[in-house]
Amino acid sequence: MVEVQFGVFGKIITGHNKGWYVKLEDDMDQSGGFYIYEMPNLEGDNGFDTWLESKEDIKSYFDECNWKIEWLIIVIPPIPKERYQIHCPRPLYLW
Repeated sequence: MVEVQFGVFGKIITGHNKGWYVKLEDDMDQSGGFYIYEMPNLEGDNGFDTWLESKEDIKSYFDECNWKIEWLIIVIPPIPKERYQIHCPRPLYLW
């Protein structure tokens, strides 16, 4: 079975558009299906999307593209303290 992860960027290691990035989104609540976003860079420039109706269609799409995907873990660094301020005009009491 093809390993897919939703909401995570992956790099296409083999197959169609090798070197590009891919991201799958579960959109069952809105469109009743799934989106596959393909893009040449992580900013999404000049990319495109494909809508598929089922998880079986996703497997077929991956097989047709002959894809092997390296799923990426992107860590967003914390905001430095000097870039944000906590403002509390009066003390907060919890009773």
